Amino acid sequence: MGAGWIYRGVTRSDPPRNPARADVGWKEALAWTALAGLTGAYSRLIVRRSLPLLGLPAEGYDMEEKTDELA
Repeated sequence: MGAGWIYRGVTRSDPPRNPARADVGWKEALAWTALAGLTGAYSRLIVRRSLPLLGLPAEGYDMEEKTDELA
């Protein structure tokens, strides 16, 4: 379930593969780009808000430093 699923449900058509192509209308391109961006932003927000509940830092986490500590 993601942006493509939502787009198909609302428009009854597949999202454009490349919204920048000349044969894709402005309305379709803008709708798909906005929906994809919002879906990504909400997903990131949900993950970042959930990390502290799992005891993991949401910010300031250096993966390379942590990998060195574990080695």
